[in-house]
Amino acid sequence: MKKLFIWDFHGTLEKGNENAVREYINMALAGQDYERRITDSECKLLYGKKIWEFFQYLLPEASLERCKELMGEFLKAEQEHIDILLHHIKPNDGALEILEAIHTSPHEQILISNTEIPMLMPFINSIGADRYFPEGYRFATHSHSGSQTTKHHRLQAFIEGKQFDHFVAIGDSPSDLDYVRAYASTTYLYSHPGWDFRDYSATYRIRDLREVLKEL
Repeated sequence: MKKLFIWDFHGTLEKGNENAVREYINMALAGQDYERRITDSECKLLYGKKIWEFFQYLLPEASLERCKELMGEFLKAEQEHIDILLHHIKPNDGALEILEAIHTSPHEQILISNTEIPMLMPFINSIGADRYFPEGYRFATHSHSGSQTTKHHRLQAFIEGKQFDHFVAIGDSPSDLDYVRAYASTTYLYSHPGWDFRDYSATYRIRDLREVLKEL
């Protein structure tokens, strides 16, 4: 049986990015002369949502258009101050161990991230996972900018002409997992230790990525 492992990135393969998000959010707010700042607890509460949704929460009086403008300031700060990302983000516990195990197995793995294309490789490189997701095995959806391309679209394009018997999806939110239910699949809903699980009926709920090793 040949399996395809489908990885989410943020909140799954990495840890610490929420701290970079907090800094970029606050840079965008300060740069536009807002006094409001996001706190650690608010960032954890909102983590996984689209960036403009962060600003909707922080500035309930702001229009959707204004929140998307602020998201643009966030993305600009993210690309211009990559040092902040590299300071905070690290591979999650067990992430490189299981990526290597899948890499040396008969199975395949891909990464599908709700991020912008220019940031996809910096994110992957930041945790030292570039060898596991070469060209054609890493995909961005641009979802923060309103792209209609979904994770399901990316998966369908990848598997065209290929044969897999089973899909294994690992992520920290329902949108990382729900789309694979159209196939024979197993889903793993991950949450960092100390964080609440999102509301989703996955096959398994885990706080240690190494539990996925039982799929090999």
